[in-house]
Amino acid sequence: MLTSTWARSTLGITGILIAAGPSVCQPDGTLETIPMEVRTGKWTDYNCTDPVKVDFPPFEEWRGWEPLQTQDAWDDAIRIWKERDRPSKRTTFTSSTATTLKLPDRPDCGLLAGAVCSRSWCSEEMDTTDSGPAAELLWRSFTEINWLFGEFEYELSKAADQISQSLRNSGNDSAPIPRAGDDTYFSAAKDLHIWGAGNLTEVFFNKYLTYNWNYTENQGPRDSVQNATMAIVEQSITVANDMMSTQKKRWRAENFSSFDGYVVDVIKGWRKANAELLYWIFGGSDESIDMLWTMISDGKLLNRGMARQQIEEDSPARALRRRTARMDLSYFNDLPPEQVEALRDKDAAELTSSAPGPSISNQGSPKGIRKPSRWMSPTKKKARSFRRSPTESTLVPDNIQDRVAEEHATAKRLRQERREPWNRLEQSEELVEEYQMFLLQGVAVNGVTVEQRKAMCEELETEIARICDRLYDLGGELDAVACRAHEFLSKHMESFERS
Repeated sequence: MLTSTWARSTLGITGILIAAGPSVCQPDGTLETIPMEVRTGKWTDYNCTDPVKVDFPPFEEWRGWEPLQTQDAWDDAIRIWKERDRPSKRTTFTSSTATTLKLPDRPDCGLLAGAVCSRSWCSEEMDTTDSGPAAELLWRSFTEINWLFGEFEYELSKAADQISQSLRNSGNDSAPIPRAGDDTYFSAAKDLHIWGAGNLTEVFFNKYLTYNWNYTENQGPRDSVQNATMAIVEQSITVANDMMSTQKKRWRAENFSSFDGYVVDVIKGWRKANAELLYWIFGGSDESIDMLWTMISDGKLLNRGMARQQIEEDSPARALRRRTARMDLSYFNDLPPEQVEALRDKDAAELTSSAPGPSISNQGSPKGIRKPSRWMSPTKKKARSFRRSPTESTLVPDNIQDRVAEEHATAKRLRQERREPWNRLEQSEELVEEYQMFLLQGVAVNGVTVEQRKAMCEELETEIARICDRLYDLGGELDAVACRAHEFLSKHMESFERS
């Protein structure tokens, strides 16, 4: 018969073994703890030039998640965090992970403002005995989460501006501020915070996870999107509820002079909850680690088709795409959309000629033209002119024609989407210059102190960086569209040559 004393003794021994950390069972039955410097699995057996790394086409890096043993890299990073870095409290979760993966800097992906969480490609640091190309896939998943929360922050910020403007003249008449001491506003604010944390978060994240990333193709049915989205939503509601429970005094009616100020503050609360949720996800607790793995496992966040363009360096993200007359994909920095459109029209005109036109100069580009992407092989047979002779058929197979038309429609949508952030970028830069001139005066201007003006400049600079990231992403997506359309047309022209 098992006694309670025996049970307590057994549990005590089990607790000691668990506290000892991950271990390996030896032939004699003893347990050996894995040293910190040891890497488990085979993820360190690969390097940046292995076929299993380079054979996957661009924007399909997620296919390398399993072959490169990325889960083993994750397991090592989590083991070292839990056993060494978390107890010591000397570093953050993302910095600990970056150290294990051999990334060159010490980032913190849990921050929205001023975050150091940039993408990192397979480098010489990863070509070592204690790292591998799986580190690139794992880290890129981290940066995509940070970027996604930044996009949500931008959408909420834009909503606050629009609502404030629309309510400024009419809001106080239709919804006056209640008398002092009335708790109505707090109750309403709490309900709105929880509603926004649930419904808005679900709509936004479900949209992005479904259409911009690889959930449905890599994970299987759309249930995987729902599982990840609901995990985010549930934690977002928890964060919003906890945040509001400590802010009842702040939401007293006497603290607001207008209804639009109250509504905008509600949206600011959503933004704060969004930032708090991101901070929690990368906080390194057991619960947040489980949440993080739910979002990134199996390469869910590694883009396919709508991916960020892989380039040789992480340059300032103001690059906009263009095509030369030979359809090589290149980058220009700091060109306005109108100039890019003019270059595209010029390319299209040159492509109607039987002889390839001269390549377009790189005027206005501080870095010049980039080399063609590696999937555009220089030995590949080039498609001939798109101008047909009178004897050639003008018929295009329906499937090719439809596919090219779809790519053109996608490109048109992306070009339209690019104009709005570009306009915001220019407006923000002009504001920074205006505020800098005020700062030179060294005194308060229009009721704004020097310190407040400096803070406004810093916020604008953060916004500019975020807009630049978005422009960079749109450029990469347009490149991907152009590449796919080119492949379809190349196959079509090669079929003409064979006939």
